[in-house]
Amino acid sequence: MSFNCKRVDELPLILNVKDVMSILRISKTNTYALFNRSDFPTINIGRRKMVSKEKFLKWLDSQTNVTFSREVI
Repeated sequence: MSFNCKRVDELPLILNVKDVMSILRISKTNTYALFNRSDFPTINIGRRKMVSKEKFLKWLDSQTNVTFSREVI
């Protein structure tokens, strides 16, 4: 999935794995690793993992001074 969004307010209210993968432009494997991190604000409904746009943006903002290893992202 590729977003045609130019602004953050055009993103869906709830983001799924494919949405986050497209937004961050990372692999599916790295996206699932991100969704399985304890500090990532996931919503679990059955086997589906999602994240609210608001919490995703807050989490992303909090990561600005964090250095990730290649294994995580």
